Amino acid sequence: MKIQLFIILFISLNIVLKAQFVSDSLEFKNDSLISEKNVYLSLNFSPFLRNNEYFNELYDGITFIGVNLNPYLSYKFNKKLLFHIGWYGRLFNGRADIYINKLFYRCTYNFNNNLKFIMGYIYGYEFHHLIEPLYSTDYFYFNKPETGLQFLYNNDHFKSDLWLNWEKFILPGDNYKEEFIIGNSSKIRLTNKFSHINVVIPLNFVAKHKGGQIEINTSPLQTYFNWAIGTDVSLRLNKKTYGINNYYVQFNDVSPYKILRYTDGFGIYTNLYVLFPKIEIYSGFWHGEYYFSPIGEPLYMSLSKKYVFYEEPEKNLILFKLRFKQLEFNNTFIAFQVECYYDYKRNYFDYSYGVSIKLSEKYLLKKLTFE
Repeated sequence: MKIQLFIILFISLNIVLKAQFVSDSLEFKNDSLISEKNVYLSLNFSPFLRNNEYFNELYDGITFIGVNLNPYLSYKFNKKLLFHIGWYGRLFNGRADIYINKLFYRCTYNFNNNLKFIMGYIYGYEFHHLIEPLYSTDYFYFNKPETGLQFLYNNDHFKSDLWLNWEKFILPGDNYKEEFIIGNSSKIRLTNKFSHINVVIPLNFVAKHKGGQIEINTSPLQTYFNWAIGTDVSLRLNKKTYGINNYYVQFNDVSPYKILRYTDGFGIYTNLYVLFPKIEIYSGFWHGEYYFSPIGEPLYMSLSKKYVFYEEPEKNLILFKLRFKQLEFNNTFIAFQVECYYDYKRNYFDYSYGVSIKLSEKYLLKKLTFE
């Protein structure tokens, strides 16, 4: 049933969004430059600081400071098949243990120049370009990298990212539920990519499932759907981009036994933005009613993660985001950012700031030849 659901979603939704900061995608770009029959050593190093200063009744502020390390060996068997194997680690400053310590592997199969299939560690988190009401930035710091399956499609008028992130695997007798996420982030470009005016129809979808048939845990099965559809219109002038996007966002609880106070809700999400070569500026508004997402940014929710019985059925936020970014030597990306959220009805002013450096480099170790 799970695989059937995945295939149906791929067919029906395979038809990236400017409401989050633009992803740098250095690792993805480096993978596309690997040549056949060569062994490479790839190094991915990304120290980070994110400080959430939150003063509301929905979600506690927290500071994340540390580094992600991801060295791996790469080999491209032919023009279609690429394999990585290595290690992934995440360390937080001030902790003696390694927070994430995992064997890393990824297998990429190129059906053609437009369609890729990935198994293992997929390109996740900010690479999906999901809007905040569906996918929280903090989700990256709490969780291990996404693992599962992914289809990536890209041409001049259509782009799609469909993935299955298997978070918890169970065996017979386990006392916890299996958990996985199915998601799709797509956009349809209605204008020519060389046009000064760009019109895009974006579509986001995320389903979070917690269940299983072979475990002994008797807690109820849970399945939550969140989706968004909108428009994104932008104008490019002299290396600057001016734009506006609007989304309708929906939440539905399709669990057989409901444990939440809300079974469905919605939101309206609007952003004005200006993109300079090194600066991104966003100003927006969120109006939500009975909205919930298990992996969305908690500041947009109507249900609290701090207090079991606290709720804000109607939610209004004024948003402002600013990021300075710099790409150095085509392998190092540095960014400073500030994000502000103001709930004028409850007089909450929450903000976060951070800095991150991403280095992604590859080295040719050996050219292999076979008889």
